[in-house]
Amino acid sequence: MTILLNEFKSDLGRIRRLIDALELLRGFPAHTAPNPSTDPFIEHAVKVHGSTLNCHADIVVLSGTAILYMAGRFEHYIRTVFEELCDSVAKRCNSYDSLPRVMRTSLISMTAEVMKTPRKYGHADKGVEAFIKTLALNLTDRSKLESINSECLSITYDNMRPDTLEELFKRIGAERIWERVGAQATVQAYYQTADPGQAKNKATSDLNKFMDIRNRIAHPSHDVTWPDADTVIKYMDFLEIISDAILQVSKVFEVSHPPPSPSPTATPSPSVTPPPDTAASLAPSTPRNDESLSQVPP
Repeated sequence: MTILLNEFKSDLGRIRRLIDALELLRGFPAHTAPNPSTDPFIEHAVKVHGSTLNCHADIVVLSGTAILYMAGRFEHYIRTVFEELCDSVAKRCNSYDSLPRVMRTSLISMTAEVMKTPRKYGHADKGVEAFIKTLALNLTDRSKLESINSECLSITYDNMRPDTLEELFKRIGAERIWERVGAQATVQAYYQTADPGQAKNKATSDLNKFMDIRNRIAHPSHDVTWPDADTVIKYMDFLEIISDAILQVSKVFEVSHPPPSPSPTATPSPSVTPPPDTAASLAPSTPRNDESLSQVPP
């Protein structure tokens, strides 16, 4: 999962460099172009200067569209981290029946949802067939677990707002995800508070505000207010902090779900024939007729 975080931060770094370049362009019109020159570099710089004079007010649009990329990249990051967490939990549990109960229920319901409208979630018919086979194998032989439909578990219907993200992790039994995020030292330091509840509230509020901006840009009206470079950088810093905190919370959940400890198996002792009276006392008792398998925990 750490690789996913590094890739996400690397992509945010690309946007940061782009915003820095745009800010340089935005400040270009304030300078006076030099006299014409035969130097190719100066000649090109003069042309760039002239173009910025004509679109100075529109450069902010480019900064604003970076929000769309950041939002989409954040949603992809959350889904891939969640899928990797699901696969890791399944590997540690080692059998279908050992998975958290809510995760088993979610696997069935989410796979069924993808089967109904696969293209809505970006899956073709071949992918659906693979999901059906995987789930059928899980339910047929519940004593082992080779793979699960983690891509079905990660489907969402809305933007990755706080409520959506929390509901996503609840599908596998990871409760109170934002409370755990607010308890992270990096999040508290970012918001300059030692109160986990306050850190949680500020983080969820900022994510909602970020998604509001994202939606206004994705569906612009005539009076849309485009975010400036400072606003873009602010949310970039926020996403870096939150993405790391969610990764740390995911790692804790992962290691808290080891496979159940197997029943201890007694080491066979050397074969010794006990006296007749002892042998009778050690003979296994015959179960009563009224005992059924339904009384035995699955």
